[in-house]
Amino acid sequence: MRARRAPGQRSGSDGLLDDVNRAIIEQLQADGRRSYAAMAGVVGLSEAAVRQRVQRLLEAGVMQIVAVTDPLQVGFHREAMVGVRVSGDARVAAEQIAELPEVDYVVLTAGSFDLLVELVAEDDEHLLDAINSSIRAMPQVIATETFVYLRLVKQTYTWGTHTASRAPVDPARSPLGDHHPGRGENPGRGENPDRGREHQRDGG
Repeated sequence: MRARRAPGQRSGSDGLLDDVNRAIIEQLQADGRRSYAAMAGVVGLSEAAVRQRVQRLLEAGVMQIVAVTDPLQVGFHREAMVGVRVSGDARVAAEQIAELPEVDYVVLTAGSFDLLVELVAEDDEHLLDAINSSIRAMPQVIATETFVYLRLVKQTYTWGTHTASRAPVDPARSPLGDHHPGRGENPGRGENPDRGREHQRDGG
C-alpha cells in the first residue's frame, strides 16, 4: 500500500488526517489486504465506518492501494535513477517525462538537478532507448546523468503518518460522526482496575 501524497493534495487532505485515519493508514501500510473488520477492531469503529473512511482517503489521493511488484520477477532487469537538468518551467518537463511508459517516479528537486526520474527497463538496450530517444530528445532537457541500480537494499512503504503530538486513537472524539458501537456502556473504561483494591487495602 502506497501512501505517498499526490501533487496538489496537501491542503485539501490535511483535514482528513485525524488520529483514526492515521491509524487506518498505518494498518494498510503494514498489510494492504487487511480486512475492514480487522481494522475496525483496532481503531474502535464499525466495519462500515472504516470502509467509508478508506474510500474517502482513496478519493482524496491521500493513499493508494496497489500491488507492488519486484521488477526482476516480472521481466524488468534494469532500473535506474536519472538526474535531469532542464530549461524553462521544470513542471512542464516533469509532466512530459511522467507520460513515458518506462517512468514510474518523477520528482522536482532543489540542487544540481531539476528532476529525478526513475526508469524501469527490460534490459540495457531498452534503458538506453528510453533515456536517449525519449528523455534527451525533449527540447527542454539540457543534460542528464544516469545512476544504474546494482542492488536494492531497502524499499518500504511503511513510514507511517506524522503528527506533532500523537495521541492514542479515541473514536469517541472523532469529528466525522462515525458509529461507535458500545459507546457509553463502560463509563469506567481506561481507569486502573487495581485502584479500588488499593483503597480497600488502605482502609483495612
